[in-house]
Amino acid sequence: MRRTETSRGLTLTRRQMIGVAGALAATCLFSGTRAARAEGADEKPAGSPSDSEGALFAARARDDSGNPNLWGFIDATGAWVIEPQFEDVASEPGPSYDVGAGVSPLETVYDALYTECMGLTPGVFDGRLAAVKDEESGLWGYIDRTGAWAIEPTYEKAGTFSPDGFAVVVSDGDIHFIREDGSDAFGALAARSATPFCGGVAFVQDGGTEQWACIDVDGEWALESGEDKAHPYVYDAPVFFSEGVGLTRGSDGLAYVDNTGAVQLDFPARARDGYSTRMCVFHQGYMFYMGFFYDKTGKLVKGSARVEHNSELGDSVHGTVDAPPFEREDAPYFASNGLAGVKDYDLTLAGYIDETGEWAIRPQFLEAEPFGEGLAAVRDWATDEYGFINEAGEWVITPRLSVVGWPFKGGLVYGETLSETDHSGWIDQTGSWVCDWGSDAEASGSEGSEDEEMSEND
Repeated sequence: MRRTETSRGLTLTRRQMIGVAGALAATCLFSGTRAARAEGADEKPAGSPSDSEGALFAARARDDSGNPNLWGFIDATGAWVIEPQFEDVASEPGPSYDVGAGVSPLETVYDALYTECMGLTPGVFDGRLAAVKDEESGLWGYIDRTGAWAIEPTYEKAGTFSPDGFAVVVSDGDIHFIREDGSDAFGALAARSATPFCGGVAFVQDGGTEQWACIDVDGEWALESGEDKAHPYVYDAPVFFSEGVGLTRGSDGLAYVDNTGAVQLDFPARARDGYSTRMCVFHQGYMFYMGFFYDKTGKLVKGSARVEHNSELGDSVHGTVDAPPFEREDAPYFASNGLAGVKDYDLTLAGYIDETGEWAIRPQFLEAEPFGEGLAAVRDWATDEYGFINEAGEWVITPRLSVVGWPFKGGLVYGETLSETDHSGWIDQTGSWVCDWGSDAEASGSEGSEDEEMSEND
């Protein structure tokens, strides 16, 4: 089996990674053919931090025949800022968690975690650069917020840049990490797959054993992989870091480590079975495990212990005996407003608790998603459809959506309906469609769609 040495001395087993999921079949109304690409790409440098002010939103156009065509980007009013001209975008609007090339093959739960770690809302361009696929060459590159090429399209696949400043790309069948100036960080990695950088580390997969190893931002082996550099592939799965700690398997069970590998919090052996990685990720200082919330010291959130603690789980971390307060299958977390959407174990209905564990919005929904910009998507038990409520639990957008891409970001959220009049696209906080590329949509993306508003005033 051929092996390739990288510029940093990493030796990884070579195997071309599998492709990224295909594009959603959605089109934003736009009359005409391919728009001209922005000029001056060769002279335009990568975007500056100030470029991130004001989110842009990926939207698809229809051609003259009304068929799905090319991707572009609109602003919060629905006006085209970057006209449709790209064959694909790495971050598509909708309820997907795709962060682009490199995160494969991973379970959806990991894709969701990396999306959250990177601060990515699918379809929202609020950073410096966006990965897009050039229609003419069929290759991927990166544009700035004017639509000009900041990194020319030369890659077979391209992922979204992480906050650490790296993106995973595929060039000539090899995986690379590149920086925002387009430079190659570590050379060609003969890896089967690679994750984005998160918390200062990334993971690469050996194609033979399918085990994972960890590298740092200098391209050196890190965590347990750095302890024996001759045998760095020691992980069954990538370690996801959130708020400074990552969950991995310790000698006696589960353990939280920082990005140096130092153990921050231990879980006893009983906790090995039946855990969900996503449930055990910290948000706003708390994590959810087996129906309970804990802080970073292992202390139970006040109000969430409605039954006797199980002494078998140890003194510092408590689990369930028969009935936890909240459904174990959920993966809820506290949003920045201090509320977490959880499903009551007895009622099997969802509501929102505060950081004391008390109900802030009583259980009354089939699902309760995290808040964003003051609104949260909930699924109504009577209609089985999604709407949005405010922090007082009041309907702001009545339940009419079959699919939502929560949370609100930059003033918009993605939604779809399945009704006599189908809609797909972006809606604002009043429930009005600002860009609707559904099958029966009547207005262009630049003017918005007002034929069906979904506010409480309907």
